Amino acid sequence: MENALITLAVGLSPAETVSHRIFACYAERYGMAFEVFDKEVFKLRPNWFRKRRVGYHLEKFQLHGAFERYRRILFLDSDILLAPDCPNLFDLVPEDRFGCVYDDTGTDAWKRKEELIRLGARLGRLPSGNPRYFNSGVMVLGPRHREIFAMRRAEVFSGRWPEQTLLNHRVLTGGYAVHELPPEYNFMPLSPDWEDGERRREAKIVHYAGRSTRHTMARDFAVFAKEWGVEAED
Repeated sequence: MENALITLAVGLSPAETVSHRIFACYAERYGMAFEVFDKEVFKLRPNWFRKRRVGYHLEKFQLHGAFERYRRILFLDSDILLAPDCPNLFDLVPEDRFGCVYDDTGTDAWKRKEELIRLGARLGRLPSGNPRYFNSGVMVLGPRHREIFAMRRAEVFSGRWPEQTLLNHRVLTGGYAVHELPPEYNFMPLSPDWEDGERRREAKIVHYAGRSTRHTMARDFAVFAKEWGVEAED
C-alpha cells in the first residue's frame, strides 16, 4: 500500500484551494498519492447555531476509510502552504507515532484547556497532569491511528473546534505515542513572528488559520508558487 497526502475541501471555493497545486507537487516529489475530500459524507454540523463556526471539519473523519487505500497518511488543511524545501514528513515521524504540532501555548492556551475539560467531563477522564493539545491542521498518521478517526456520532459535541478537540481526547485517552514536530511545521497566526513576511515564509508549513488571513495567504502563494514552479493564477 502506498502513502498519501490528503486534504479537506468540502464547501471551499476554488480561491480557497489554490494550495492544492503545491500539495500535488509535494506529493509527486515524495512518491505519495494525492487525494482531496470534497464531498460531505457525515452531514454533521454541531455548531449550526453559531453562524461563524458552522463548518465541515468533521469530514476529517473520512480518514478512517482512507486507511483501506493507504498505509501512511499526511493530512493537511487546505489553508496551508508548503515551503519548497519542506522535507518528507514521513521521514521525520516514526510510523508508530502520531505526528503533530502542539497548539497550547500563548494567550489562547486557556481555550484549548477549557475545551478538553468540557469533553473530558462528557466522555471520560483525561490523563492526569497537564494534557497537551495539538492542532489538527497537520497530522502524520500510520496504520495504528485509524481508529482515532472512527465516526461515533454520540461523541460529537459543539464547541470552538469540535473535531480537533475530539481527536485530542482520543489520542490522549487512547495512550497513543506522539511525535512532536517543531512549530515551523505548523506555523500559525498566533506566533509572535506571524506578521513578519520573511520569517513566516521561512517556516516549512505555513497554516493560515482563520478568515482574517486569506489576503496574507494569497500574497504568500504568489511567492511560493513561483518557487514551486506552479501557476499562480488560473
